[in-house]
Amino acid sequence: DGRMNFEFYRKGTVNILKGGSVNDSFYDLSRDIDRLNLAAYLCEVTCELTDEGEPAEAMLRLLLNSFYAIGHELYPQELIKGAFEMRAAAESGYEPDLACCSGCGLAEWEHGYLDVMNGALLCPACLQKRGREVKNTGVYDDLREAEVLCPVSAAVRAALDYCVHAPLGRLFSFELKDTEDLRTFAKTAQTYLLSHLGRGFDSLDFYNMMRDPKYSAKGT
Repeated sequence: DGRMNFEFYRKGTVNILKGGSVNDSFYDLSRDIDRLNLAAYLCEVTCELTDEGEPAEAMLRLLLNSFYAIGHELYPQELIKGAFEMRAAAESGYEPDLACCSGCGLAEWEHGYLDVMNGALLCPACLQKRGREVKNTGVYDDLREAEVLCPVSAAVRAALDYCVHAPLGRLFSFELKDTEDLRTFAKTAQTYLLSHLGRGFDSLDFYNMMRDPKYSAKGT
C-alpha cells in the first residue's frame, strides 16, 4: 500500500532481504503508551495468523490500516481493536454467520446471542429451547470446547457484521453511539477471536492492564 518497499532475492527455498525503504514509520504510535501497546497486540495476532512464505496481503493491509487509525486517533481504540479482531478472524477462516438466528431463521430482533464457537446467532427463544444458560459470556475458551455465548444487541450485531464484510478501506467507517454497545462490541470481538485461536496474548494482557483505572491510580 505504498508505506514500505522491500528488495529481496531468492536463494534456493529462502528469501533473502537485500534492502528496503520506509514511507511511513508510524511514529505517532510511539507517542502514547496505549497506542504502542495496542499496536504490539495487533502485530502479535498477525504473526499468529500468518505463516512464513504465505501470501497475506489482506492481513498486511488490515494491520497497516489499523496502525494508521490508531496513530492518528481517527476512532476510539475499542472500535479499531474490535474491528481488527473480527476482520482478522474472518480473513483466517473463522467468519461467523450473522444474517439470522441459526435455530429458527429469525432475521430481526433487538437482543440475541452470538454462539462464538459455532460462529452463529441465536435468538432468546431458540436459546431457551436448547435449555442453555449464559454461563461463559465474554470469556474466551482456551480449549475450544466449551460453549461461549455473548449477548449482542441489534446495533452490536450490525457492527460485527459490518466488520466482517466491509471493504478494508472503510473498515472503521461505522459508529456505535451508545457507550454500552461499544463496550459490548469490543468485548465480543475479543472473545470471538481468542476463542477460535484457543489462546491469549501477553501483549493484550499488558494493554488491558495499562488501561485499567485501578492500575493507573496506583501508578500516580
